[in-house]
Amino acid sequence: MIVIHHFPIALAPTWGKALQTQTQLIDNSYLWVDFFFILSGFLMTHIYKSFLRNNIQWKDYKKFIFSRSTHLYPLHFILLFSYFIFEIFKLIHYQFILTIKPQYLSIFQHPFSGRKDIVSLFMSLLMLQGFDYTRSPLFDIKTFWNQPAWSISTQCLIYLVLPFVIFLLFQRSRKTNLVIYIFSLLAISLVIHFGKINHSGIPVIIRFFSEGVVGIITYQFFEDPKARRFFSHSSVSITSFLLAMIIMHTGLKIILIVPIFSLLILSVSGKRNSITDLLSSRFLLFLGTISYSIYMSHWLVQDVIKFSWQATFNQTFPQEMKFSSFSILLGVEVLIVLGLSSLLYFLIEKPSRRWLKTSYFARKFIYCPST
Repeated sequence: MIVIHHFPIALAPTWGKALQTQTQLIDNSYLWVDFFFILSGFLMTHIYKSFLRNNIQWKDYKKFIFSRSTHLYPLHFILLFSYFIFEIFKLIHYQFILTIKPQYLSIFQHPFSGRKDIVSLFMSLLMLQGFDYTRSPLFDIKTFWNQPAWSISTQCLIYLVLPFVIFLLFQRSRKTNLVIYIFSLLAISLVIHFGKINHSGIPVIIRFFSEGVVGIITYQFFEDPKARRFFSHSSVSITSFLLAMIIMHTGLKIILIVPIFSLLILSVSGKRNSITDLLSSRFLLFLGTISYSIYMSHWLVQDVIKFSWQATFNQTFPQEMKFSSFSILLGVEVLIVLGLSSLLYFLIEKPSRRWLKTSYFARKFIYCPST
């Protein structure tokens, strides 16, 4: 859905506007990023609760940070490198146009300029691409190079404190954490009211941190056998999913989608039902497996499509097409993204994670036995 959400932004604004007259579902699909951060808090608690429930030791903390880094950074680096090579290719083409067809020069942006300059390249290498210290408010967003990577920049910052949050919340009673849950919803609501729900500096840190807290507390309710049985019915899964779709479709009370996402996660995490059986199909499990590659690579595919059109026809990418033509283009893009993401997962993401975790550095400094 994030791929489809970005399609009208990057390539087909008229297609998006035409669709928006019928539904806001695509326009509001960015909310699945919020779902991810709630789910991330839930899953991180499930995976690491054994050594974060009662105390935090340095050896466990560094394992957590290293594990998260091996998951995020290799693919980020490869796609950033791919963008760098793409920019060099664009520079060669730009020089060719400048020499041979200067009348078409205005169609193309000068390579290595704007948000793709060398400074921003190093910002991205350091995983700081989501923040711009020079703008107000502090940490105002200024995405660099690979557009979707702004969220993993914030994600890394939250991962630094997440183990401590899990530990602290497990020291509190369920009633106290319910109050914290409500305050987290209030914080997200204030971000929506006074800032932007999508991405803008300090508000995005508040938004994602609060959603991580929501995910952790959701997991604590999941640990209660009675609550798990109650929420595991198919009717709860169907109702919460439909409510989420209605909110995205209408744009009504966006803040309500956060507790609904909590409910959806609870309903599909307990005992098996007809919905969990559907979600366990091979195709959907495979999409989940390569989802990070899909998220990180789709903007590059869009950029290549746009540039290929400009370089071939020496004109800007058409803003006016038939709705059916744009829909076919979207289908082609989705197929390319799925193919590319599969390759990235099996050739880059999975092997690099395995290699890093078995490397000399990991054995020596991360997984070394305590003395």
